[in-house]
Amino acid sequence: MGSRKASVDANNWCNFITTSTDDDIDIDNDGIMSDTRILVDLSQMLSQRLGKQLSMMSTYTVEYISIHLVNVDDGVDNTDAAEFGGRIHWWSPSKHRIDAMQLARQIEGNTEKADIDANSWLISTVPSYRGMRFEWDADGQINSATGEPFGALGGSKWDLAELFSTYADMQVDRMETAANRLWPDRLGYTNQMAFSTSYQNASQGGANYLPRSTPFEFENSKGIDVLGGLLMIDIESSSTDTPSVVDDDYQILVTVGVTGWSDF
Repeated sequence: MGSRKASVDANNWCNFITTSTDDDIDIDNDGIMSDTRILVDLSQMLSQRLGKQLSMMSTYTVEYISIHLVNVDDGVDNTDAAEFGGRIHWWSPSKHRIDAMQLARQIEGNTEKADIDANSWLISTVPSYRGMRFEWDADGQINSATGEPFGALGGSKWDLAELFSTYADMQVDRMETAANRLWPDRLGYTNQMAFSTSYQNASQGGANYLPRSTPFEFENSKGIDVLGGLLMIDIESSSTDTPSVVDDDYQILVTVGVTGWSDF
């Protein structure tokens, strides 16, 4: 089990990857949150918990997720209430997705054979883990992402979204042109789970003191299989404006329970 408040620090295993410039959020006037996303890196979380390097070339089994709102002590007392909702995204394992990640590892290995520097795979003067580490969809989202040498890709680090999109373009067969196919490409889309979480300090502009927290909780003994150990929490909506002049601020506390993992 791991539990952490989301922050803007990419070295944190639970961090904001878009929009937020602080470690908190507040409601939107019209109830639509724009590009407010949190990335959870299970491999980093478990590496810290267990004291050893966990791989992203793995599938992690997650049986518990909770999302809480937490008051922020920033000089303005929280006097009202707020609700936030959205979807949790993750890639489930499939043959094509695993093949794509293994291809990226092969490319990186071939590049390192010819790239002789301080942390080369063949000889080095600086200790360095060789395991591939992938961003979600852009640079600067996780700790110690692997640099990618493929000039046709955007950014300077490997990320799953672009890797899977590029690999999907390579998978062309007779059924790609079938007019009645129901799938977009061979790698498909992420899995999604809706969530909603709220916190109430008081109601009716503070006239009634009615503290209440309603966190989101997912618990399933069979679990979900998370490829690469990345969960992306997309906060898409909120309750609308309250009578207060200043919106309440909240931190996001994420708890994840992992029961196992398998490498590939």
